[in-house]
Amino acid sequence: YIKNGLEVRERFKDHPLISFSLAPHAPYTVCDDNLVRVKKLADECKAPVHVHLHETKAEVTDSIAGTKDSLATHRSDQRTSPLANFDRLGLLDPSLVAVHMTQLTDDDVELLARRKANVVHCPCSNMKLASGFCPVAKLSKAGVNVAL
Repeated sequence: YIKNGLEVRERFKDHPLISFSLAPHAPYTVCDDNLVRVKKLADECKAPVHVHLHETKAEVTDSIAGTKDSLATHRSDQRTSPLANFDRLGLLDPSLVAVHMTQLTDDDVELLARRKANVVHCPCSNMKLASGFCPVAKLSKAGVNVAL
């Protein structure tokens, strides 16, 4: 898929209305090695990385607990939150477009602001999934770029 995506990027790189990003689905479907590979390619292409992150409570709590039989646990051997793992891997930076972000602590908000990462709030999806609310006001107050 990555090879095909890079070929499409090359074909449309000068198009005024088409832009390119790398989009590993989520930390519970993409392992650390592939996330690092995506980050390297994103840096080489000067492209953003779009990912579903901290979408549900289970994603965060099961990842911290290292619950291997949970489909929500990130695919990492680290017993930490997916956001902290992204920071450890070097993905938490201005090129990150983190979608959902319903499960954030105050420390998470501060980290996102410090790393200048971007957050996309998806209220309809989050309500449909009953997964919580993105703390838009806290993120905005901290200086995090938030989009809808």
